[in-house]
Amino acid sequence: MVENWKDEVVEHEEFEFPPDPADDFEWAPATSEIAGNQADLPLNTWQTTAVTRRDFLRGVVCSGVAVAAASYVMVGGIGKARAAIRGVERLVSLNVNGKIRRVDVAPNETLAHTIRYRLGLTGTKIGCNRAECGACT
Repeated sequence: MVENWKDEVVEHEEFEFPPDPADDFEWAPATSEIAGNQADLPLNTWQTTAVTRRDFLRGVVCSGVAVAAASYVMVGGIGKARAAIRGVERLVSLNVNGKIRRVDVAPNETLAHTIRYRLGLTGTKIGCNRAECGACT
């Protein structure tokens, strides 16, 4: 087969597809044609404009620390307000087994949790632990 590459006519053999990358093809462009004058220089004299791995990783770590610190600072003020709201327990009167019991309950506490852990009555079974299934009522 005849192929024109850079105004040169070169004959080459047919090859099987996919070609083996280890094979050396004579008709392929040489490294000097692709890289220009830099192909003749040793690797340590090339001028690189790319970011080094060390600089890239340093940037990734610093940005991660900055994001984590910013979220910590932002949540710090909100978290204290939420803790103050959650910390307020309400006094509730419950009629359990014919007896009136008064107990301090957090606003986010389920009835099953209150009966089992605040009153010590372990006969109450917790189904889903979210008061969604109705097993604890």
